[in-house]
Amino acid sequence: MARYQGADATFDVPNDWEDKSIVAFSAPAKPSTLVPNVVLTKDKLKANESLEQYVDRTIVDMARQLAAFKLVSKEEQPLGSERGIEIRFTWNGSAGKTVSQRILMALGPGKTVVGLNVTCDQNDAKKLEPISDRIMQSLRVNLPTA
Repeated sequence: MARYQGADATFDVPNDWEDKSIVAFSAPAKPSTLVPNVVLTKDKLKANESLEQYVDRTIVDMARQLAAFKLVSKEEQPLGSERGIEIRFTWNGSAGKTVSQRILMALGPGKTVVGLNVTCDQNDAKKLEPISDRIMQSLRVNLPTA
């Protein structure tokens, strides 16, 4: 069995199980507003899939699943000595609110893709952009040393 080691817990899992960890943080709650939040996700590339192909597949999936999905931008972002791809998009969330979201995706160990998501109400996006930028720029993927 493999050992999962996190900030708050450790436990054993079967070697052939995939790590689909999710780490989430949110701003303090306010009544009737979408609380800004940051979520870190992990996923696996498909066989022979590149990061670019994974990002494109993710965009297509979200366009199918999210009401009024609109891709705002897709661009490469440096992550220290690595590189990532950031997408920015909006979609219609609950209660008629437009949601603004950014996802910075990068290759992790093996065929893992790490995604750092920052989500907020579209009306708050400009005001929160300096914080969002700082969060995105701080991302570093822990790759195993050779």
